[in-house]
Amino acid sequence: MKRFAPLIIVFFLIILYAFRGQGSSSSQSNCLECHADLVQKKVIHPITEAGCEFCHSSTGEKHPGNTSGFEFKAAYPDMCTHCHDSKNNMKSVHSPVEEGDCSICHDPHGSGYPFLILDDYSENACLDCHYVETESAVSVHGPVRNGKCQQCHDPHQTDHPNQLEKETGDLCMSCHSEEIDAGDRKVRDISTALVHGNVVHGPIKNESCIICHTPHSGDYPFQLVADYPVRQYTEASVANFELCFNCHDSELLTEPQTMQATNFRNGDKNMHYLHIQGNRGRNCNLCHN
Repeated sequence: MKRFAPLIIVFFLIILYAFRGQGSSSSQSNCLECHADLVQKKVIHPITEAGCEFCHSSTGEKHPGNTSGFEFKAAYPDMCTHCHDSKNNMKSVHSPVEEGDCSICHDPHGSGYPFLILDDYSENACLDCHYVETESAVSVHGPVRNGKCQQCHDPHQTDHPNQLEKETGDLCMSCHSEEIDAGDRKVRDISTALVHGNVVHGPIKNESCIICHTPHSGDYPFQLVADYPVRQYTEASVANFELCFNCHDSELLTEPQTMQATNFRNGDKNMHYLHIQGNRGRNCNLCHN
């Protein structure tokens, strides 16, 4: 008899598993009599195949008719991290993740969008919480305009500020190292000038593109953070060149004679002042890249 014991155990385990599967299927069928809409979406949470009781358990209260008839088997985020890796262990963590509420961004049952996101990335998924002016903005960054926030940001966590995928300079150059077709214009490849140029502008050299450009949208062309004329000839005023004078000494424009404001001079005669002054003053980019 003992030699048949292993076979008997295996037989009973098979029977037990079969009944368990029927119970799960029956239980889920009962749920779907009322909650069928939860799994009639384009993207369905795979765990639904395991049965509703994988995440929900009965409290013994009468259901339907009593919302306390079922409860979660665990609280957020433990419910999610039972299957998914924890997303709360890097330097920069998205606040919903940090607060442990995955349901702010994801539907736990089904969704019409990838990754069970509650809304379309290209419209409201991020903008439901994060405000970015796009309607009245003079210029909008391509990824923002096209609803591709995740092109620059990780929606969960990273080791870089603001959940950036990379350090600022590397992140910008991951796209701007080649010419970009922006539809209404071509955005030139700036990597060639950086690699082959003898002198690199300080902000770029220090990987701080955001000193001159806003990463989302702005009130000035090319997502500049301050006023800068787009024409080659313009009125010479400090306000007109606010972008440059956020860092550079405005005496370049205002002082006919100087020994300190610039090395571009003839004796003490300020050659910047000479070239820029008047209503037809030259733009900085006629001489500088």
